[in-house]
Amino acid sequence: MHKPWLPEGVHWGLTITHEDRPDAGDFAAGDPKLVWHTTEGTSFEGARQTLISNHDEPHCLVSVDGRHVVQFVPFDRSSKSLLHPAGTPETNRAHCIQVEVCGFAHDSHNWTDDKYKRLAALAALIEHRTGIERHTHVRWASEVRRIAPTHFARTAGHVGHMHVPNNDHVDPGQGFRITDLFHFMGEAERKYQ
Repeated sequence: MHKPWLPEGVHWGLTITHEDRPDAGDFAAGDPKLVWHTTEGTSFEGARQTLISNHDEPHCLVSVDGRHVVQFVPFDRSSKSLLHPAGTPETNRAHCIQVEVCGFAHDSHNWTDDKYKRLAALAALIEHRTGIERHTHVRWASEVRRIAPTHFARTAGHVGHMHVPNNDHVDPGQGFRITDLFHFMGEAERKYQ
């Protein structure tokens, strides 16, 4: 683990703040993965308040335009945005770095390139701090399938909440532009490094 927190202030075109919240504990065994979520609403403050009151803060919450990021949990601790039914393999603690994006899953294919570029800058900053690999082994369009519970901990790279076993959510949507995101991550690294 390089650094458990994003840099505060304006960095890589993002305005980043910290709001240290209680975490879900240590990571269990598993390969690092970035789990993308959508809040199913557009209010940054509303999402922030809901996540805090429900005690299910992710590592990061991103505003609807992608410009503002609040980090709640350090990257060397687990966050709490995934369901983990009793008696099932780990989800939150399966080395998941979780990002909630203000917006709707059914709109993720229509998000602007500028929003994806900001999400890409954030994803690159997270990768640099966590060792998450820039790839995906799951489908992001048509017939999305959840990862088998016994394989989830060993899954690496980028996944959506819709891929997580024993969860019932469909975010960030089948139209989430993962290929564009990876392309824009490279652009962000060239631009800002």
